[in-house]
Amino acid sequence: GVGPWLIDALTGWGITELTDVQGLALSAGVADGASMIVSAPTSSGKTLVGEIAILSSLRANHRVLYLVSHKALADQKYADFEGRFGARAAKPIASVALNTGDRTEGPADSRLMVATYEKALAMLLSRQLRPAQLCVIADEFQIVGEPGRGPEFETLTAILRKSGVGQFVGLTATVDNPEDLAAWMNCRLVQSFHRDVPLHQEVWYDGWAYRTTFGQDIDDYEETECPPFGDLFGIVDHLLRRELGPVLVFTETRREAADYARDFGARRPVVPTGIALAQQLDLFSEPTESSAQLQHNAERRVAFHSADLTPQERQIVEQGFVDSEFEVCFATSTLAAGVNFPFRTVLFAKLTYQYGDRQGSQIERSNYRNMSGRAGRLGMHDDGLAILVPEN
Repeated sequence: GVGPWLIDALTGWGITELTDVQGLALSAGVADGASMIVSAPTSSGKTLVGEIAILSSLRANHRVLYLVSHKALADQKYADFEGRFGARAAKPIASVALNTGDRTEGPADSRLMVATYEKALAMLLSRQLRPAQLCVIADEFQIVGEPGRGPEFETLTAILRKSGVGQFVGLTATVDNPEDLAAWMNCRLVQSFHRDVPLHQEVWYDGWAYRTTFGQDIDDYEETECPPFGDLFGIVDHLLRRELGPVLVFTETRREAADYARDFGARRPVVPTGIALAQQLDLFSEPTESSAQLQHNAERRVAFHSADLTPQERQIVEQGFVDSEFEVCFATSTLAAGVNFPFRTVLFAKLTYQYGDRQGSQIERSNYRNMSGRAGRLGMHDDGLAILVPEN
């Protein structure tokens, strides 16, 4: 039942086959204006479901609002959509804008806008957004359940539900009750449990590695001996020697990310590729302590990623990973919010938080799912690896 216009668009984007969840969403009517909650594992192709809804809405001359959870993700989506639908597309069909509160790009009357949840709520309450016939794509929809930001997001989606938007598509990988969300938003539920890129999950402790693959029964695991590494950096070196990079190491704080990158970078030689990256950063970075360290790390193909980076610095770091120019990234969990980088391995250096309000608590299962899902990305790798390194 897919029209030739959509087939032409998908083949033009280089897509010749669909994943499980994409086929289910099309069957449920995502290209025909149907509202739905799409629940599927990371790297299963949910983003394309949202893009199909965008394309069909723009084709019907409706406006589109794409909601994201973090500014880093907003920057990436804005750049992606400019290349997919906007001025940089082979066949431009709509103007694209970005609004995150502290950064605004594109014309105010753009037909496709990327915005953070908080900014969208402010625009809706000030009547800068008109819900009628609006297509809303809500990425990382599970945020509605977060203790801190959840209430604001719930307010936003409740207003959108009450005002009757034209189409609502919520995308989520980690929510435990998608049936309830679909019923609350008067949506259809499209659910898949199939991850198209296998994600191997390992626990390394006391000289042994315990492995299971996402989707397998938890009792069905393999046990192999692994050599002692001494410390976190030894593990990263081992992964790079086994050609399991690029490696993403999750840290708890921005300071940790920067410190780890500095200390790990000090162990590595300067390489020509890294010098070119550092020169790029020098052109677009403000002269700060953070930018100087980022350039120093880049010379050694090491990066850190946090909210301290400017949008220009983030773009260079992110493109560096897409182009396989960086090998290691130390980052806070912000990077887990749907940002699509080609990491082969994700490493959790600790499972218990040490600082702030979360001190003494462990990583929640839903957060682990989202963070580990950065490994093994669709269209980039044959598989991915997530490693937990507990202390006891």
